Amino acid sequence: MSPPLFLPVRFLPAILFLILTLPFAFAAPEKSKVPVRKPTETKPAPPQIPKPEKKPAPVKPLKPSAAPAAKVEWKPVYHKSRPYVTVEQVASYYDMPAPKASGKEISLENKIFRIEMTRGERRIRLNGWTFYFSFSVADREGKTLVSVFDVRNVLDPIMRPNDRRDPAVLKTVIIDPSGGGKEAGIKSPFIAEKDLTLDVAKQLGAHLTAAGFRVVLTRDEDKLVSTAERRKVADGVNDEAIYISLRASSSGGSTKGFETSTLPPAGTPGTSEPDSTDPDLRLFAGNINDRESLALATVLQSSAVTKLKTLDLGIRRFRFSELRDIRVPAVVCRLGYLSHKEEAQKLGTPEYRALIAQSLCEGVQRYAKYLSDHMEERIEEEKKRPLQFGTITASPTIEGVGHTG
Repeated sequence: MSPPLFLPVRFLPAILFLILTLPFAFAAPEKSKVPVRKPTETKPAPPQIPKPEKKPAPVKPLKPSAAPAAKVEWKPVYHKSRPYVTVEQVASYYDMPAPKASGKEISLENKIFRIEMTRGERRIRLNGWTFYFSFSVADREGKTLVSVFDVRNVLDPIMRPNDRRDPAVLKTVIIDPSGGGKEAGIKSPFIAEKDLTLDVAKQLGAHLTAAGFRVVLTRDEDKLVSTAERRKVADGVNDEAIYISLRASSSGGSTKGFETSTLPPAGTPGTSEPDSTDPDLRLFAGNINDRESLALATVLQSSAVTKLKTLDLGIRRFRFSELRDIRVPAVVCRLGYLSHKEEAQKLGTPEYRALIAQSLCEGVQRYAKYLSDHMEERIEEEKKRPLQFGTITASPTIEGVGHTG
């Protein structure tokens, strides 16, 4: 039974580039207005949401596109007024053996992917990288359940990269350094947030300009810029573009590391918001590029964590004001914790800030390479050539990811 999507298929990005251009991205890390293009073919999708006996208040879906029949007969159940599927169905859908359980820990694994999750938690590990579900993994009558929202919005884009954008050329990168003027942001004895983000933004802009991109900064000096003014700068870009907001973090504990955030899909809570039965149903302009923003976040996060040799704090979801109305793929990168003495010291050094800028530039270049690689020939060629997963090769099938070769 083939499941429709809440958003039309033409909005889904091709997250295949995460695998084609970032083989290192799935190596285990250190512990601790864009035109909408019509895809060339319709692909299978996650489970269909059945009509419950007592109708909940789900996100109002846009008209779904038809999709070929999937080999798994999904049998969603309702929990907290939202649809879930069992981890056994998830495993079957992705050609994985039966899940393994150890207490609250659940793992699913084949030769390509390993998913680790914990009952009652949102945080998961996908091939060693940290992602956050919108809703906690549930335990109901002895069955482990995963929200259909999370199968569709987190697992499916990465594990079944079988929907592709038409080729495009990334031309402009909008860089948004937080703070400015009287808004110093988070402070430390070594550097203030407004100075950290502006320095990294300028260095990143220089690298991208040298690489042939047009760069637009929402501020290029120590001045106060409102959210509305930042959005106006982004709205003034009419070609293929992305938006990268730079921030710092602070915590009362010993937290340190790098994290990247995107806008939560409509009808789902942010990572730090309660797992309630009354989620925010608003569809913002920024939600048009949900899947592309996730792709961009994954590239930047993996590039930064790998190059900086820092802790992977994962890809999270927040309704930042600067993301809600941005009409291009947009992310917020938190460069580190100024509340952590050792990390603040590093962030205060020109060498470490230069390394951050280099890592983000490399991530942008890989994103751009995917968009433009092979141009018109790419779509047909990708149907024929195997997908690269680090040292493992898998041949694509009509269902998406095939068996390892």
